[in-house]
Amino acid sequence: MDAQRTVYETLFLQGLAITVVTETTLLVLFVRVSLRDSADADPPLMHLLACGLLCSGATLPYIWFVLPRYIHTRSVYVVVAECFAVLVEIGIIRLVLRLSWARSAVASLLCNLGSFGIGELLKALRLW
Repeated sequence: MDAQRTVYETLFLQGLAITVVTETTLLVLFVRVSLRDSADADPPLMHLLACGLLCSGATLPYIWFVLPRYIHTRSVYVVVAECFAVLVEIGIIRLVLRLSWARSAVASLLCNLGSFGIGELLKALRLW
């Protein structure tokens, strides 16, 4: 196996772990806080954890392995990748957690902004 590919795949697994932890934590916090005074049903913690894992697992492989083959400009890549992730994850959150479209959209946007921000911070600090 090509050494450069092995390094990229290792970085992907690290990125996946960071993304799952960040987005799932933000998803749990957002849902718990936003539903605190709501008549909507509060999803069980296991559903929230499964949803966070499913969201990242359903989008990150495409962002890391498919989009780079077609998009070579970083700014375009970031916009397309984040829009893709947010839109797909809105549907997953809506389906799995049965939140409203609006709450699903805010949750997805918050989670993706958080994981993108953490990734950029780790890169800027040369920790990743």
